[in-house]
Amino acid sequence: MRYLASDRLMAKQIVVVVAAASLAISCGDDDGGGFPTDVALEDVIEETRTITDSTRATPPNGDFAGRIDRVLETRLWYAATPLSRPACRGSRCRLVLLAHGFGGRTERFDAIGQRLAAAGYIAVAVAFPLTNQDAPGGFNSGIGDVREQPQDLSVVVNALLEASNDPGDPLYQRVDDRGVGAMGHSLGGTTVIAATRSPCCADSRIAATVFVEPAATAVAPFFGEPFGAAGPPTLTFQGDVDFPIPPQASRDFHAALEAPKILIEMVGGNHVNMIERFLEQPDPLLDVAAEVMIAFYDTYLSGGGDRLEDVFASLRDDGHTVAYVAAGAQR
Repeated sequence: MRYLASDRLMAKQIVVVVAAASLAISCGDDDGGGFPTDVALEDVIEETRTITDSTRATPPNGDFAGRIDRVLETRLWYAATPLSRPACRGSRCRLVLLAHGFGGRTERFDAIGQRLAAAGYIAVAVAFPLTNQDAPGGFNSGIGDVREQPQDLSVVVNALLEASNDPGDPLYQRVDDRGVGAMGHSLGGTTVIAATRSPCCADSRIAATVFVEPAATAVAPFFGEPFGAAGPPTLTFQGDVDFPIPPQASRDFHAALEAPKILIEMVGGNHVNMIERFLEQPDPLLDVAAEVMIAFYDTYLSGGGDRLEDVFASLRDDGHTVAYVAAGAQR
C-alpha cells in the first residue's frame, strides 16, 4: 500500500522500578549527526517500569481495600539508539503517551508502540490502576478513577524526564523535554481530553494529541465541566463500524475543537482494530493508522515537515474520509 499543559513538574516522591535487559545506549551530540535512520520492528526494545506516586492514594474498589499510593505499571518501546528522524533532536527523542480504554491492557499497544519507536519516538503505555483489565476489585467498578488518570500521565512524564537525567538509566539523555505527544483510545480519550482541555488537569507539555474513538461526552460528568475548544493540534480516528462510539459522536467532538484538527473516518474500522492488536498480526488498518499518526506527530510535535497531504491523498484514494482544518481553512 502507498500509505505511506500548565506544566506539572510537581515535587512528587516517585519510585521507579525498571525491568529490561541491560544495554548500552549510544548518545551523540545535539546536531543529530551520525545516528541511524531506521530500525526494524523486531529490534525495537520493549521495557516495563513500575512508577509509584506516593502523593496520591488508590481508592477502594470492590473487594480491593485501596492503598496509600498509586502504582503505575508502564510499558515502553524505543530504539536502542536515537534515530536521525524528526522525533529525535540529537540524542533526545519525543515521548508519546498511550492511554488505554476501559478494561484495556498496555500490551495490546505493542504493534503501535513498535511502529512509533521505529520512527524514533519513545512510546509509553500506562496501565491505569483501576480501569485496566487486571485492576484489583475489577475494572467494571473502577471507572470513577478516571478522574485521577490525567495526573497519572503527568506523573509518568515527570518520572521519565528524571530518568533521562540519571546516568545509570537506559533512557539517560534520551528524552526530549520540549513537548510530549499523547494518544487516547475510548475512555483513554476522555483522559487525554482532560489532560489537555480541562482546567482541572491540563498539562501544557502535551503538544499534540491523537484520539481513537474517544469517549468525549464522558468528560463533563467526571471532570465537572465540558472540555474547552482550545488545545493542542488534534487528530481523531473513527471507524464506520464502531458501535460503542458512533461516528456522529466523533464528528461532534471534531466540530467543537479549534484548528488545527483532523478527522479521519476509516472504512472497516471497529472499536479496537485501528489501535489494539488482539491477533498475531495486526489488522491492516492499524498499519495505516500508525503511518498517519507518525506523519501527524512528525508535523505537529516534532516540526519535521509536512507529509500529511500525501498521506491524506492515499487515504482518500482508498475510500476513507478525511476532514483537515488547518489555520481555519478546510483542506
